[in-house]
Amino acid sequence: MSEVSTLTTEEQLKEIYMKSQSTIVGAGGPIQEWIDGISEWMKENDFGEMSGIVVFKGKDVNRIWNLEGNNRFQDDVTFLSWSNDKIKNMNRYCIERFKMGIRWFDDIIDNSL
Repeated sequence: MSEVSTLTTEEQLKEIYMKSQSTIVGAGGPIQEWIDGISEWMKENDFGEMSGIVVFKGKDVNRIWNLEGNNRFQDDVTFLSWSNDKIKNMNRYCIERFKMGIRWFDDIIDNSL
């Protein structure tokens, strides 16, 4: 099982933003099933591996970036994010990630402001 951290502080989430980490919004159900599925997809496509896996909620994103109204995430929506440090074949990953609903965290935030 991959090690997963839960984040809630402004400093932690802003670091994810600055690193433009790979992120899925709406990872409902058992988080380990998401991690296993993405890890398998990455392995099958020679994209390396997930590392620095973190989970956080919409309420924390809303609070830190002052998101309101239509731009606000549901408080209980789950974000699954991981570092890009161990990703291989980044040019191909950048295109193929959309098939899995993977976006850069900074894009998610910037498109919500």
